[in-house]
Amino acid sequence: MTNILEQNLMESRTFRRILAVGLLSVVAGGIVWIFLTLYLSSNERLANLENAQASYTQAIGSEGVLRQRLEELQGAALESVALLSGDSVALVGAQLQTRLKQIVGNAGGRLETTQMMPSANEQSLEKISMRASMTVNTINLQKILYVIETQRPYLFIEEVDIKALSQRRAAENNQAESLKVTISFFGYRKVGETS
Repeated sequence: MTNILEQNLMESRTFRRILAVGLLSVVAGGIVWIFLTLYLSSNERLANLENAQASYTQAIGSEGVLRQRLEELQGAALESVALLSGDSVALVGAQLQTRLKQIVGNAGGRLETTQMMPSANEQSLEKISMRASMTVNTINLQKILYVIETQRPYLFIEEVDIKALSQRRAAENNQAESLKVTISFFGYRKVGETS
């Protein structure tokens, strides 16, 4: 019986040792697996962070170039709406004449004459001037002047000469007084521009 007991104890000790070694192997394997997972995950995150840093560094390095390009585009956009455009002073004058004829006609007036004035360079811009004569009533003169100065490309009124026509006839018909108006105005275009 001692033999059986000794054998059971031996088997039990051996079994316990095998069980302990097995459990220790499982725990050690789990710990190694966790460390490997964390290590690989950290390397992956580190690689992602290095890639992000490289792209941010590149973006920061190109900031000056991008900022300069933005300023160029904004300047070009402003020029395209603020400045006159045309291959020559004569073409710009023709565009101004057409534009003025439309403005005066829409206000109920009549454009009689237009005359291009000599152009002049002012820094990097060319000042293009025109003189125009029209017949219009007092009510619509303000509208014409307002439209000339508020539309784009920008025009600037330099001089206005107003003479009354037939006051007596206008008063008899309860109409607004007719006026003979001569205005001088100008706009700018880039020097040497060809559109």
